[in-house]
Amino acid sequence: PSLCRSIDLHCLVPFRDLLRRLNRSGHGGGGVPPVSCIVSDVSMCFTLDAAEELGIPEVMLWTSSSCGCLGMAQYDQLIQLGLVPFKGTLLSYSSTQYDRSHFGLPK
Repeated sequence: PSLCRSIDLHCLVPFRDLLRRLNRSGHGGGGVPPVSCIVSDVSMCFTLDAAEELGIPEVMLWTSSSCGCLGMAQYDQLIQLGLVPFKGTLLSYSSTQYDRSHFGLPK
């Protein structure tokens, strides 16, 4: 969590400055074309602010594992079953295999 907070708090200014420098060198004949589009991961949402400020189009990708996609697809059902959000439970990693049908989830 602290890394994510730090990225949100401290990466916008250096990223925006880099884009400005790249675009200045591109327009000034420095051999580097100006930035025409930003492709970023959805976890780097500070890039949206920089793109908007500088008028650069942006595409955000959500690079998730199949397990993460399955979890997101089942999240509403987990809420309805009362399994999340967790209340007063400490989670730990375990090699135990659980029968998912017990929770009403597909096998």
